Amino acid sequence: MTAITWPHCAGQRRVKEVLEAAVAGGSLGHAYFFSGMEGCGKFAAALDLALILLCEDKHNRPCMKCASCTKVLNYAHPDFRVIMPVVLQEGDKKENALTEAGWKRIADAVHQRIQNVYSLPDHVKVPTIPVDWVREISHTILRGKIEGNSNVVIIDGIDSLNDDSANSMLKLLEEPPAGTVLLLLTDRPSAVLPTIVSRCQILRFSWCLPDEIRTALCSRFSVPASDPRLDAVVNTGSFGRSIYLWEHPADETRNVADTLWDLCLRKEWIECAGTIDRLSETGDFSMYEQLFMEMLQRVRNSFLHELDGTENLFSKVRSCTAEDQRGTVSHEAAVVLLELCERSIAAVKAHANITLVLAHFAVALTETLHGEKQQSR
Repeated sequence: MTAITWPHCAGQRRVKEVLEAAVAGGSLGHAYFFSGMEGCGKFAAALDLALILLCEDKHNRPCMKCASCTKVLNYAHPDFRVIMPVVLQEGDKKENALTEAGWKRIADAVHQRIQNVYSLPDHVKVPTIPVDWVREISHTILRGKIEGNSNVVIIDGIDSLNDDSANSMLKLLEEPPAGTVLLLLTDRPSAVLPTIVSRCQILRFSWCLPDEIRTALCSRFSVPASDPRLDAVVNTGSFGRSIYLWEHPADETRNVADTLWDLCLRKEWIECAGTIDRLSETGDFSMYEQLFMEMLQRVRNSFLHELDGTENLFSKVRSCTAEDQRGTVSHEAAVVLLELCERSIAAVKAHANITLVLAHFAVALTETLHGEKQQSR
C-alpha cells in the first residue's frame, strides 16, 4: 500500500483524509474547489496533491527525490501548472499582451509561491490574472498529460478571473481531458460563479487550531513551544497569518491597535478621527490588514477575559480607568466584532477607501463595545 504524506500542508486533517481516500481508491475527481480563509493551507495542500499524483515512487508519495518531484518543486514539470494573481510592472505588457519581461515576472512569482506556500499577498497594489496566462493554461489543460498519469493545474484566486476567463474555465470544467485534475482555490467563495462551483467537489478548509499553528511554527523556526512570543501569533486561525506576524513583529502596528481600541472604548471621537487621518495618509495596505489582524486578537483576548468571569464591559465601561481600558466583551459582542474585523480585512484587500473603512470600523467598534448595537449588519 502506498504511504501518502503532506510535506507542506499543516493541519487540515479532514481535507487530507478525503483526498487520501480518493487517491487510494482511484476515485479522484477532475475538479476540486478549495475554499477557506487566506493562509489556511489551500495552496500547500494543492501543491502536495500535485506532488502525490505526479511522484514516480510506488511506495511513498511524494518522495521529494524523484525526477518528477524535483520538476514540480522547480516548476519545470510539463504536467503541472499554476495560475494566480500577480502584480505586473511597467514594461510587463505591450499592446495588452505580456512581454518577455511579463512572462518572466509570472514565472518568478510562481517559483516564489512554491518555495513559500503560506506567503500572504502584498496588498500595496491590486494583483490581477493576465488573460494571456489564462489562455496558456487553457492550452495546457486541453493538450492533456504528457509524462505522468495526471495533468494538474492549480488556479489560486479563482475569484480573480474576469467574466470572459471565468466562462472559458467553465467550458474546460465541463469536458476536461482524461487525467486532468483542476484545483480551484479561493478565500472568497461567494465571488465565484455558482456554475463553476457546481462542477467541482467542494472542500472547505477550517481555521487552523492554535496548537497546530504552535507546533508548525516551532518546527519551522526551531523555537521551543514555551516561547512566550508564540502566544501573540497562534490564534489567527491562519498559519500564513501567524507566519507573517512572527516574521514581522509589529510593535508599532500593535501600539496603533491599542490606541484605536482604547479611544473607541473611551468614546474619544476627536482623537479617534485624528488617528484615522494619520493612518489614511500612509497608504500602506499591508499595515492596514495587519492592524485589523491585531484587532482580531484584542477581540479574542477580551472575550476570554469575559469567560474568566471578569466584570462585563457593558456594566463598567462608563467608569473605565486608564489602567483598565481593555474591558471584556460578551459572546454576542465578540461575534459582531469578529465579523467586523473580517469585513474590514476584505475591504483592505479590495483597496476600498481606507478612510471610510477605518471610520466605519471605529464607529461600529465603539457602538458594540458600549452595547449600543448588538446585531451583525
